[in-house]
Amino acid sequence: MEINMFIDKSYTLKVDSNKRVFQSDNYSSYISFSDMEYEFDGLWSHGFKLFNGVTINGAILNGKKELNPFGFEIYYTKGLSLNGMLFKNNQGLLLDTGKNAFRTEYVNRKRHNSVSYQFSISSKFTILELKNNTLYVQYMKPERDGFEVEHLFVAFTTTKDFTIRKNDSNENTLIISIDKKIRTKESPYLYILYSHSLDQLKTTVECNQEKHGVLIQQHINNSLLPLKYTGCKTGNKKMNRALTYSLLSASSFIMNKNGQIGIWAGFPWFDNGWGRDTFIALPGVALVTGRYEIASHIIGNFLKYQNQDKCSKDYGKIPNVIFSEDNIKYNTGDGTPLLIRELYEYFLYTGDVAAVMSVWNNVITAIDEVYFVNKDVNYFMPSGDADDWMDARILGKNSYSPRGDRQVEIQSLWFTALHAVANIASEIIKRYEEYKPIVQNININELKEKKDQYTNAANKLQASFKQFFITDKTPFIFDHINKDNTPDYKIRPNVMLASYYNDLIGIPKLIDDNSLLHAFKIIVNNCVFEHGVASLSKFDEDFHPLHITKTHHKDAAYHNGAIWGWLSGAFIHCATKFGLQNFAFKHTNFLIDQLLFGETVGTLSELFEPYKEGGLVKESGTFSQAWSVSEFTRSFYQDYLGIRPDVPQRKLHISPSFPGKLGDFSANIRYGISEIITVDIKINKHKSIISLIEVKAVDIEKPLEVIIRLNLGPEKDGCCKDYKVIFLKIQLKTTGAQVKIDFDFIEKNRLRLRDLFISNNSELITMGTDTIGYCENASENVDFVKPITEDDLLMYKSYNEENYLDKKILGEDFDIIERFKN
Repeated sequence: MEINMFIDKSYTLKVDSNKRVFQSDNYSSYISFSDMEYEFDGLWSHGFKLFNGVTINGAILNGKKELNPFGFEIYYTKGLSLNGMLFKNNQGLLLDTGKNAFRTEYVNRKRHNSVSYQFSISSKFTILELKNNTLYVQYMKPERDGFEVEHLFVAFTTTKDFTIRKNDSNENTLIISIDKKIRTKESPYLYILYSHSLDQLKTTVECNQEKHGVLIQQHINNSLLPLKYTGCKTGNKKMNRALTYSLLSASSFIMNKNGQIGIWAGFPWFDNGWGRDTFIALPGVALVTGRYEIASHIIGNFLKYQNQDKCSKDYGKIPNVIFSEDNIKYNTGDGTPLLIRELYEYFLYTGDVAAVMSVWNNVITAIDEVYFVNKDVNYFMPSGDADDWMDARILGKNSYSPRGDRQVEIQSLWFTALHAVANIASEIIKRYEEYKPIVQNININELKEKKDQYTNAANKLQASFKQFFITDKTPFIFDHINKDNTPDYKIRPNVMLASYYNDLIGIPKLIDDNSLLHAFKIIVNNCVFEHGVASLSKFDEDFHPLHITKTHHKDAAYHNGAIWGWLSGAFIHCATKFGLQNFAFKHTNFLIDQLLFGETVGTLSELFEPYKEGGLVKESGTFSQAWSVSEFTRSFYQDYLGIRPDVPQRKLHISPSFPGKLGDFSANIRYGISEIITVDIKINKHKSIISLIEVKAVDIEKPLEVIIRLNLGPEKDGCCKDYKVIFLKIQLKTTGAQVKIDFDFIEKNRLRLRDLFISNNSELITMGTDTIGYCENASENVDFVKPITEDDLLMYKSYNEENYLDKKILGEDFDIIERFKN
């Protein structure tokens, strides 16, 4: 039996010679191969680098690789290839050369039919023993910090049909030969396991040594878990493949470090739980994917590390980053409200009152001790330079992109957090008054006071926001307010983040649509390239067209030009809000190509270079970043499909802004913990607009209200400021209930209702239309930033002047710091 037998070739991705394959085990190990010379290539486990690369029978790489949902295949010269599966949950790596790799060799005049593996190893290791067909090796020192494992023991083993024979080893190489003992049809597996305990490792070897078939099937089942609740298909084959890999890749960041499950921020070097990254990634990793149990665990785990020191300035905050149990940093202005936002969103997706109540005191502490203690007279939350997501500093001190002390997206987060907790409090009060069981004893009068207090504070914040952040001229919404209360006029993408963070069911709008539309157009025309969203306007004097170059430190460009993959989610959110989904899909199409054909196939990198040298996009930063992948997934479900559950209220909101090029769509949606809804959307192939929406209750426990809203197009022919929207509220009473809505195309992208079918076990509650009016045509005067040319490069000080931004920020202190660095 060979690994190849288990692979669905239709979802196999071809990988060019200069590109990478990567997979994790959802525990503490991952494997990455590009040319097997890159410093982060190879197999990593618990912070140890077990090997850099592997060759077979002296053959060399021929450059070709393949990736599939369960593993990889690497091709060598001499017609050889190597299949691999990194088993989930710390169950080891299985390598398989196939039967054609056997060759005849003579050792001490004895004839051997063997396969030889040569591992290149840069870490310090010691051979312990070769016993019971298993070679045991000890690794002495981890390459990565914070794993709390001093030594790692590794076993190389195979099945009873073969014999392990160690040929040779030195400080950089380990050669292992597998000899065929008898005539067998089995493939010569090499199975690599690892543990911090030698005794535990030997027990695992004994248990797993002859169970490869079972292990492979378990691994396949585990690998498919991210797809369990997201049975989804569009009419666009590339999108289907990209969406599958985005779901698999998003799952790869769910890791276990020192017994704590969390979302690692990025591979290869962000192998920690970062508060900001975790809760930005959580919706795409665990909510739209229906993996609610994972989401609950991650939220609860982070709150275990909430600062409980009442004498600390960080009292009530959640960590910015957990490096290890005794090395936790709290220097974040957005991590705490992001957690509260995601707790509320988790509540909307699940209705899980018990989970919310289990951390309720933590949430109250966060708001009372972080927000109310630190808010200013205008109810804004001040945060220091680089305490937001634009956190790069010069030698850990001066911010490269100072945005203190009232950043637009952080005000949006606290506004959202205040309303979110007030809404949860309302639900708890409602249940209490209806005599429903409450998870723990609670002072209901105190809870009512908190609800009113938080709502009033949010209202005051909103009034101040309108006064200080919104203007009637460019940029229409300021990126931040300075410490001296003056607005900052730099154009950055953070207003789009503020809009996205605020967009949750039950949360009032912080920003009115007209102000947002004005600001959105300015941001798009300045920051949004077709291949991504830049962190600063292309036309700003501090813009850096290259992240990696000799003229400046990479952190100077990090938030001053570099394109961030995760920002695409906020852009798509705003674009679909204004009916610009087909415009946004050009952007998504680039991300699809990156997922399928990028430098690391099957995932998305942290950054992209703004300047496309030779017309080609170059990736930068981590080769696989959690929030980049998760925002691709989240924006598909929440923005393009417009699917938003409200389980506490027994509602499901569907407001599709579906790009025509995606074709028809069909998906299963996990509603709450144990219910399933299907949503189908049909597209008029000639006009690329929605022609049918169908919703069916596959399995529901009690009646459910479905609220459908669809933009029918311009109210009047030739007028693109006012749009007609149809809304329907239908109650699905029992399992099997369904509703079908047919639409006719009129002209000029305008629709009308043609037919409505409601099953007998459903009921139409209300139906009607309303008008959305904007101050201007949403689609006019908005376009992607033109690509940067070679001539453009010469205009940028950052490109032509060495350390331009460092000198500008530090002034006369620059020479002192340079001498210190040297």
